[in-house]
Parts: sequence; C-alpha cells; structure tokens
Amino acid sequence: MNETVKRPNGRGTQQQREPVVVTPRADIWETAEALVIEIDLPGVKADNVDVHFDRGELTVRAKSPTPTQTARSWLALEFQPMDYERVFRLSPDLDVSKVAAEMKKGVLTLFVPKAENFRTRRIAVKAE
Repeated sequence: MNETVKRPNGRGTQQQREPVVVTPRADIWETAEALVIEIDLPGVKADNVDVHFDRGELTVRAKSPTPTQTARSWLALEFQPMDYERVFRLSPDLDVSKVAAEMKKGVLTLFVPKAENFRTRRIAVKAE
C-alpha cells in the first residue's frame, strides 16, 4: 500500500506499508452447554472478520483498517496496519454447525455449542 506522509513544509513522501500478520490473544472457557472463545481484535469491525471451520479447525482471520481508509490528513503516521489470524483445533464433541459469533468493542466472542450427547446433564434419582 502506498501512503503519502505530509511534512510541515507541505511536501510528501511515499512509503510502502505491508500489513503485519499477528496471532491475537484469546480467552477460552467451558460452560455446561458450550465452549466460549473471546479474541482481542482491536480496531477491527465485524465486516472485516472471517470465521470458518474446515477439517477440525476453526480459523479466524481479521483485517484492521488501514490509515488511508480514514478521512484524516496525517502529519505523521507510526502505526502499522495489522492482519490477525488464529486457528483452533476443535474437539469432535462440539457442534460446529451451530457456532455463533459476536463482535463488540474490539472483542470477537465465539460460542461453540457442545453436541447434545456430550452435554453435561443432571440425572434425577428416584426414591422408592
């Protein structure tokens, strides 16, 4: 991507900036009904997130907006665009056909339900 960096004297220079691919941090926990994965994706909007499942792996890819996508006139630009990628190998006891995803304030939350026959159930004990 080419960007013009303006200097106070009004002249600009062209800089080549390639996005860096980073592995985002994630928190994972289990409930009786599902596996919950929260992934930090700062600056990323929901329409720039791709979540897909293939061959036992849940893959999350995301792109942060590049500074040229904003309406600002930059005097200096030190932040580098980032792409995010994280892969999770999932257990076969999860029902990946019902995965739900939600993006809120830079955090992607994935709800991966357990398959019905693998959910924790309480079994009532009858008295005589």
